[in-house]
Amino acid sequence: MPEKDVQQPAKIAQLFTLSTMMRAAVLFSMLFTLILLKLPFYGDQATLVSSPAQYYYDSGFSSLFLPAELETGHPPLYPLLIAMIWSLVGKSLAAVHVVSFFCLLFLLVQVYRLIKQQFAPTGGVTAMLFVLCFPVLWAQVAGMGCDVLLVALVLYVVNRRPDTPSWLLILGLAVMPLLSMRGWIWIMATGLHALYYEKSVRARLQVVGLWASALVPVLVYYVAHNAATGWWLLPEPNNWANHRSFNTPVLAAGKLFEGTLRLVEFGMLIPVIVWSGSLVGRLRRKEVTRLDAFIICGGIALAFFVLPFRGPIVIRYILPVHLAILIASATVFSKRIQTAGRRAMVLPALICVWMVSCHFYAYPQMRRSLFEYSWGDGSLAHLGYFAHRKEAQVYLENHQLSRAELYTAFPETKSYYQTNLIGDTTACRTLTHDNIHEAEWVLYSNVMNMIDFELTSALQKQFTVVQQWESYPVITTLYHRQPERMQN
Repeated sequence: MPEKDVQQPAKIAQLFTLSTMMRAAVLFSMLFTLILLKLPFYGDQATLVSSPAQYYYDSGFSSLFLPAELETGHPPLYPLLIAMIWSLVGKSLAAVHVVSFFCLLFLLVQVYRLIKQQFAPTGGVTAMLFVLCFPVLWAQVAGMGCDVLLVALVLYVVNRRPDTPSWLLILGLAVMPLLSMRGWIWIMATGLHALYYEKSVRARLQVVGLWASALVPVLVYYVAHNAATGWWLLPEPNNWANHRSFNTPVLAAGKLFEGTLRLVEFGMLIPVIVWSGSLVGRLRRKEVTRLDAFIICGGIALAFFVLPFRGPIVIRYILPVHLAILIASATVFSKRIQTAGRRAMVLPALICVWMVSCHFYAYPQMRRSLFEYSWGDGSLAHLGYFAHRKEAQVYLENHQLSRAELYTAFPETKSYYQTNLIGDTTACRTLTHDNIHEAEWVLYSNVMNMIDFELTSALQKQFTVVQQWESYPVITTLYHRQPERMQN
């Protein structure tokens, strides 16, 4: 009888292995994708992926370069890939979600390989659990952007040794800046990471040559783009031009605070503290790991490319560093669990609960609406909004109202053609402080909006609630102001 009591925990422990976690992650990814096959584009991806992809698809790939109204400065490789897939299987949201699924599988394989490098063969479960609980990863998969593929490529390069170059390594490096301008960040980060481990001059020159050659395709693209259109990144004026302009020291300090907030608000506070504390000891002992070096190099590259410019820091920008910190901090927790037993499992469990809970509450309203909007980059709490949007559309149709008569905020000001891939090109009007006196109908939600604190207060004072849809934590409200109450 005692022998059975000893063997039972061992059998249970065998169920929770890194390989088992990996298989569970693949199965969950499949179910997650099936659930979201009809989820429309939302947020920036309606601009960065859907609109350019539909331009390529509808124009029959007549030009590699986008018209001025669709330019964002980002190279168009990912939307071009989506358009090519549509040309084979037909234009649909499901096709894009399937692409995101395969990008996620690629990312999970790289996470699995990275964890195996950090842990003994029987370890790594805590690290994989942290990654699977991290809300930003699943929000990016649902968002159908290029960041899942970009992060997967970054981790692929980190997993490869620079002293064994191959055409796959060169291809991975070359694709990163063609997917997004953020690829330049990770070219720098992985390049610094590779140089850190090369001691000889010859080896370092080889790294510089390899990483520099990977930039040739994107530089050729920009030169050809300038020759064809007359501008390098963006035409003037452009909504994205302000993001590319240089920062002031005061605004840079604000962005640093914003970046710190983004680093901790999705459950990263404890892992960052644990990793930073353990790093101090490793620095003293000169035992810095490859993962430590990548995190440091990633932070340097992010500061170099992000802080000098006015564009906001959103959570997806930091995703590779987040995943690396989660894995690195898990090594500390795993050692404590081995020595202290179950008591040491409390803190990792708290981290997982913190991260998963992000999907179950809406971001509190703040003076700066961008904080609320950016919550959609790291949480699935907003998904209930899309069911509300369908019901709001039915209400408008029943009352013979057009979306063109409705005032709201980005991203709802995108047409259904851009978000749902259907023929409706009617877009809502953007609610601002200058035109609120003209508005009769306003759609407001506590998520997925860019309506600031003052406008929200004005809505509550000047408008009447005619319909409200609730599915915790999302509340969507349709406001109406009688024509006789409208200001002239």
